Amino acid sequence: MTHVTHERKVAVFYGRNMPAHECCRGHQQDYGCSLYRGVLVEWDPDQDTRVLTWLDSLDGKVLSQLLAVHEHKGTLSLLWNGPVPAGLNESDGVEEHGDWWSIVHSVGIEEVAETTF
Repeated sequence: MTHVTHERKVAVFYGRNMPAHECCRGHQQDYGCSLYRGVLVEWDPDQDTRVLTWLDSLDGKVLSQLLAVHEHKGTLSLLWNGPVPAGLNESDGVEEHGDWWSIVHSVGIEEVAETTF
């Protein structure tokens, strides 16, 4: 990931910086992405729209810091614009419609500047 500056620092993402799980990496073009409430949603094959309901349930301040989300087989990967909010760290989880989603990746953009998920 790199940055450009236009009145403030703006992140530039590359495929290797995105939160898709290993099994889906390289298939993003097959499954697609959506921009929903300012968050990039990387879909997996089943395109589980409950991830959108989960985004709707987030506090506005938390949602404003979330850059990207990927749900796959009951797990979430999250990319944040700053520190990871409490309760949304790796090994935490969230409940959505009676299902438990484990958070397997949850990092701020500064943490992935030189690495990949």
